[in-house]
Amino acid sequence: MARNKGRMASLGKKTVEKTNLELSDEEANVLLTTTVDLKSLQPQVGESEIYDQLIEQVQQATSNNENLAQLKSRIETLGSEGWKLAKKIIELIP
Repeated sequence: MARNKGRMASLGKKTVEKTNLELSDEEANVLLTTTVDLKSLQPQVGESEIYDQLIEQVQQATSNNENLAQLKSRIETLGSEGWKLAKKIIELIP
């Protein structure tokens, strides 16, 4: 019985990881394809050095016509705080 429990936990962990990857792809796609003045959102997000870095990464990806994987890679360089901020920005986009 314990053997099954471990297998189920492992399958659950893999499912969570897959879902997180799919959601991060969707979030990055929203940032890449949304035509909103991201700088105008800064007062709603707060003063943050990471915010400026995130916006720079999105703008570079857009101007270079990069694909979703490239933008996602750029955001990942900002670490977990970058992803948290990206999610918050996406929630603020009308």
